[in-house]
Amino acid sequence: MFPKLLTEQMIHSFNFYRDGEVRPGMRYQNDLYGLFQEFKLEQRLEVYPIATELLKKGIPVVITALQHSYVVWVKMRSPTRLNPQFAACQPMQQSH
Repeated sequence: MFPKLLTEQMIHSFNFYRDGEVRPGMRYQNDLYGLFQEFKLEQRLEVYPIATELLKKGIPVVITALQHSYVVWVKMRSPTRLNPQFAACQPMQQSH
């Protein structure tokens, strides 16, 4: 299984409050996603291996190709978000 690659026009961005901070999120179709990790354009070769590894662990993800970056998003309604294994691998790093 491969992660879906979406364009900026296919998503709706929003912010949400969790664990005492405002975080970026997005909606694609009827699903909500939280930012997992953002990559600079020159880091594009790192994006698919990370997203694919999360999918292998049962964590639903999508990738967005934005004007200045690639972003890996994790489905917020997924039961795996409650799994301690997921919490341990959640970087929430933005590469600006």
